[in-house]
Amino acid sequence: VVQGMAEEDTAEGGAVVLVDAAAGVEVGIDLLSFAVPGDAAGSVAGFRGVPPGCAHLLHYGVQADGGGGCLKTGVFVRFGGGGQEACVLRWETRDEDFVCCDEVAAANAAAAARGSPAVRARLVPCTPQLRMQWEALAGYVSDVCLRRCNVPCGTKVSPGAAPGDDDGAAGKSRARAPPSQVTPYFEGIARAPHFAELWPPKEELARMTTAERTQYCHDASTRLAWLIGGTFGGSEDELLGEAQLAFVLFLLLSSYAALIHWKNIVTLLCGCHTAVTTNPQLFAKFVGVLQAQLLCVGEDFFTDVLAEKNFILVSLVALRETLAAEENPQFLRDAVNSLRDFTKGRFGVDIASADAVMLDEEAPAVVEEPPVAAAASVGRQPLVRPGHAFTERRGRLAAALSKANTARQGPLSFSVDDSDGGEQL
Repeated sequence: VVQGMAEEDTAEGGAVVLVDAAAGVEVGIDLLSFAVPGDAAGSVAGFRGVPPGCAHLLHYGVQADGGGGCLKTGVFVRFGGGGQEACVLRWETRDEDFVCCDEVAAANAAAAARGSPAVRARLVPCTPQLRMQWEALAGYVSDVCLRRCNVPCGTKVSPGAAPGDDDGAAGKSRARAPPSQVTPYFEGIARAPHFAELWPPKEELARMTTAERTQYCHDASTRLAWLIGGTFGGSEDELLGEAQLAFVLFLLLSSYAALIHWKNIVTLLCGCHTAVTTNPQLFAKFVGVLQAQLLCVGEDFFTDVLAEKNFILVSLVALRETLAAEENPQFLRDAVNSLRDFTKGRFGVDIASADAVMLDEEAPAVVEEPPVAAAASVGRQPLVRPGHAFTERRGRLAAALSKANTARQGPLSFSVDDSDGGEQL
């Protein structure tokens, strides 16, 4: 990062300058991306107008042979409040990766970006709409959050290895020991994110009373309080920041591990009840974060395999049922009603309906009883004849059987005196 951008860049933010970018390389920052055109190969490309303050994710990759996808690498960058900065990277053909320029080359590239209209024309501007959308997606991602997850600003981020099949369901990771952070020895090597452990250790659970364990299983508020007070240093915004970090890594780097962590945080917050009363501001902010995230997914996300049996739909129905209670503050009910209107308009799903969570393969099978005429037509008599008080007769029969078994006198054959036309049995 070098100082000294032009005054017009000060008003619109910092710049990302990519030197010697190869043709076809897919580059992006936040939600804005493009493939380097052939006429820009070997020259300068990048972005300008990147807003200061918020952490931004620069991501890039090379299309695999045969069009099988693009393995992305990311770098978090943050520009200061002055906005007079430029992040300069150079493409290394041998490694097919961007590397940091030396100070002289970086200063020259920044000067070219300032003084050459032709170079500035190659820097794609970040529009105000994209700025606001990214602020809603990553506004809580702090430097503390990035360091805790082992991906501070300036370090390269890889998607990480996909968890095993048994890690897919929310809650399965509680039986695993948290992985240790691995920091590459050599600079410039991408590292996988290390997310916080969302479940307390077994020793913590062992100290709970029976009543506390029951509460722990039925209400996620106990686990939420443990996380905020311990792992996140008493800051609820750090929990929201990690949820945002996991989502953007899933969205932009296709990180499956990040998707699993995001699912677990969403399930945790949607499963709280007591905490809604004690800390309504947290859940109002969470609803805003969740709505901004759902705006970035496809309209088929609720039926997509990544949603893993509609976990998000089940969570949203539970969240709406909890937040819409009359005893909650009006601003909280307004927030969840706004989320309901959003899901109905974008996905065609009403989270106020419990029927929304019933999957076709999990719905109860309804078997209609064949009509009496149909049963008689195949040579079988119906079990109950129309007009007979079957329920009362069954009670008298059960009483008679009980009496006969008690007396044990003679064979168990008898008749029921039924004044409503019952038959001898």
